Amino acid sequence: MPQSGGRKTLIIALSSLLVLVALGYALWLAIPKGFDADLSKIGNGQPALVFVYDRDLVASSRQTEEMNRERAALEAQVQLLIADTGHPDARALMSRYHVGPITFLLFDGQGALINSWPGLSTAEELRALMDQAGPALR
Repeated sequence: MPQSGGRKTLIIALSSLLVLVALGYALWLAIPKGFDADLSKIGNGQPALVFVYDRDLVASSRQTEEMNRERAALEAQVQLLIADTGHPDARALMSRYHVGPITFLLFDGQGALINSWPGLSTAEELRALMDQAGPALR
């Protein structure tokens, strides 16, 4: 009979481990693929468009889909960065510039904030905003 209790404990431990691994994997998958999350690149000599991404908001995913629609045109002008609200660097950025999730921040090559605006912009609107900011990005 003691073996049965040990076996149940082992099964519970393995099940718990499996759940933790699955949750970690799901969180990893939640970050949009292909977008750089290295906020230290702000001010590296290239302009940067930073999107404040919150994995708990469907609107964040919809916005990254719109960004992908104009990705080539946007990347010709700026480096696209994601500030994942689950990361301390993103929270520090949000605090410094007093912005919340689903916000865009546009920085020049030296890291000065040029503009910020709330998200849910279409791909076309994003491209137009980049075109308008063109001179400030050089």
